[in-house]
Amino acid sequence: FFSLKRLKRLELSSKSKIEFIGEAPFFGLEDLEYLSLSSNKLDYLPKDLFNGLYKLVFLDLSMNNLTEIVPNDFFYCKYLEDIILYGNSNTASRI
Repeated sequence: FFSLKRLKRLELSSKSKIEFIGEAPFFGLEDLEYLSLSSNKLDYLPKDLFNGLYKLVFLDLSMNNLTEIVPNDFFYCKYLEDIILYGNSNTASRI
C-alpha cells in the first residue's frame, strides 16, 4: 500500500478471510483515517501493525479470532476514537 499515501479509507473485511498480516503492512498510509479488518480470521495482531497510521480515527477488528489485544498495539494511533472488537474472545474485548 506504500504508493497509496493519500488513501483515507481501507476496507479489508468480509470475504477477505485474512489469516495473517506481517509487521507494519500499512506503513506509508499516513492519511488513513478508517481501517476495517472485520470478519477475517486474525488470531493476533503483529507488533507494529499500525505503525505509520498517525491519523487513524476508526478501527474495526470485529468478528475475528483475536484472543489478546494490548493497549501498546495502538501506540502510533494518537487520534484513534473508535475501536470495534465484538465477535472476538472476551479477553480481546477488554482493553
